[in-house]
Amino acid sequence: MAFTHLRAGEFMPAYFRQAPSIVAKGTLFLPMENAQIASIDVGDIAEVAATVLTSSGHEGKIYPLTGPEASSMAEVAEKLSTATGKTIRYVNVAPEDAKRAQLAAGMPPYMADALAELFAERRKGKESQVSPIVQMILGRRPISFDEFAMRNASVFRGEQPPPRV
Repeated sequence: MAFTHLRAGEFMPAYFRQAPSIVAKGTLFLPMENAQIASIDVGDIAEVAATVLTSSGHEGKIYPLTGPEASSMAEVAEKLSTATGKTIRYVNVAPEDAKRAQLAAGMPPYMADALAELFAERRKGKESQVSPIVQMILGRRPISFDEFAMRNASVFRGEQPPPRV
C-alpha cells in the first residue's frame, strides 16, 4: 500500500503559546527576524487528511500544506491588532535570548533545543513558500491568518485561556 504524506508548516494554534506575552505586554517576542511563514489552520489539515484518506488518487503523493499567504511576524502582529482592537507589536529577539527565556520558564532543554533549530530553519525561509494543495484538494481557499485571529480574538485579548497546543 502506498501512503500519502502530508507535510504541514507552522500551525496557526502555535501562536496560542504567545498569548500570555501578547495579553500582558502587547508584544509578540520571537526569534524570526523578518522571515515569513505560511501558517496553516489545523482544521484545514484535518479536512485535507480526511479527504485524501477517503478518496483515491492520492496514493504515494507528498502534499505540502500551507495557509494562503506567507506573513512576517510584524504582519502577524498587525493582524492580531486588527482582530483584538489592541496594539500588538512584534519584537525580534536573539535566538540565544529566546532559548534562555524558555529554559527559565521551565521548558525542558530538549524542547528548547528543538525550537531553536526550528526557528533557525524558519529564518532561512524554509516555511515561506505558499502551496496550492489545500485549494486543489478542498476546492476552497485555506483559512487565512486574519480569519484565525478574528475567530480567536478573545484568547489574544485575555478574555479566555488559550487552548492547549
